[in-house]
Amino acid sequence: MAPAIELGLNHFRPPPKPGCVGWGKEEVAQDERQTSMLDLPSPKQRREREPEPDLGPLHNAEHLQEAEKANLDALKARDPALKELLEEDADALESPEVKSAFELYRLSLIALDAGGALARKAFRAVVQDDAEELRRLFETTTLRWDAENSGGQSLMEVALERQKPHVQTVIREMQQDQSHLDAPSQS
Repeated sequence: MAPAIELGLNHFRPPPKPGCVGWGKEEVAQDERQTSMLDLPSPKQRREREPEPDLGPLHNAEHLQEAEKANLDALKARDPALKELLEEDADALESPEVKSAFELYRLSLIALDAGGALARKAFRAVVQDDAEELRRLFETTTLRWDAENSGGQSLMEVALERQKPHVQTVIREMQQDQSHLDAPSQS
């Protein structure tokens, strides 16, 4: 048997036979290299590269949150047109007509929730059995008792499936309240 040094194993040299394929190439050219997972962007990098969705009059998710809370100062900070209108007439919100117009503006922003944030918040409240948060969402937004998640389940179905008694009570109450509003008036 030949010593290891003669075979080139000790010095990591290619074998002496000239017909070996691949030996002697120091590095693979970038063009020849296959794409690996390390070359792909991370989920965070992909989100940073993606343009923000067009939310119409909504500027971002925080704008929607401020509309849900009816926070006038925060809404003025996010909406230059609203700020300009209210600066022109400081006492405008004293008028019942302007108050109802502001409420319409606020509810319109909430209705334009393109990302479904309102439904996600409602389902999160159901899963956490947070009756107070769910009641607040029903009372301050356009949330319907029969709202469905992306899987087609209603709020009540999720509450029953997960055995969340507190939110079940709230959903039943809102179902009754909203059913009265939806019923055609008899004259």
